[in-house]
Amino acid sequence: MGLTMKLVLVADMALNIFIIYVIVFALPQMQRTALQEKETATAQQTEVAWGILQYNYQLETSGLATRNEAQARALDEITSVAPGSGQQGDFWVYDYQPVLLASASMPQLVNTNVGDVRDAKGQAVFAAMVGISANEGEGLYRYSWQAEDGSGAVATVSYVKSFQPWGWAVSTGTSIEGLTGISASQTATLGWLAGLTGVVALILFWLVIRTTVLKPLSSLVKISEALAMGDVDQEINVKSNDEIGDMAAAYAKVVDYMKEMAGIMGKPYVAVPPGLIKGALWVMKKLGVTQYGPEQVNFLRYRPVLSNRRLKEAFGYTPQKTTREVFQFFLECRESGG
Repeated sequence: MGLTMKLVLVADMALNIFIIYVIVFALPQMQRTALQEKETATAQQTEVAWGILQYNYQLETSGLATRNEAQARALDEITSVAPGSGQQGDFWVYDYQPVLLASASMPQLVNTNVGDVRDAKGQAVFAAMVGISANEGEGLYRYSWQAEDGSGAVATVSYVKSFQPWGWAVSTGTSIEGLTGISASQTATLGWLAGLTGVVALILFWLVIRTTVLKPLSSLVKISEALAMGDVDQEINVKSNDEIGDMAAAYAKVVDYMKEMAGIMGKPYVAVPPGLIKGALWVMKKLGVTQYGPEQVNFLRYRPVLSNRRLKEAFGYTPQKTTREVFQFFLECRESGG
């Protein structure tokens, strides 16, 4: 398996992990957060209507209005300040029978018993909300309300709060469609989008890797092969500010060093293929001309280099000359016969 395919597979695995994280963890968490915000906002809206009831009740208890006057005033004010349009966002005020006392969206049901009004799943909505008011005082209630345009059921949440002095309850609802879970159609859509995004991302990743990594590496491989053949007449044109650029710079130093050594010796450089030398040594050894065989070629090509790091660290000794200086000293001594 080539380097390109390995990198693409690694990128594909990382992308798939990210997509799974988004679908399984991140998106549901975002839905839960949005749902909590919706529920909080619904509770705050219900508190507005409840505050109107409380204010008018104080008018009654202070003698500024009779009960009938205070109740009528409260119902008018609540109907006029409903925060939404239609059933979503409307304030509903009802007693425990339950008789609907105020609703801007359903005026035809005002002053009628709504205990048998049911949602798309058959739940008796107002009866259930009265049960919450009587038993718990206040709380959230979820149901599936029929959309006003007849397009189907809409997931809805209401916050219900009892107003004990008058034996009433008030609530308002808001849509939470799409916030209670991922449907099969949404999952399929997310799958297609994730797949398409993955394909595009992998193509872009392959193009970037091919341009910034594979081409420079291929060039350095060819240079390495040429150096192994003894050909130091190489031009390294890789320009990059990363590890590959550092590798290219190191190769350039090797080439420059080999050229410098040839220049110091004052001898012309002749590149001889290793295969030719192996063949010649094999013939010469068979003829008894030399004791060296073709196995010596790789030793000459890849001579071992001893590190003096431990000499410096363990014994505290620093050589007086560098490798280049030692080689130069050797040439000078050889020329002088020393």
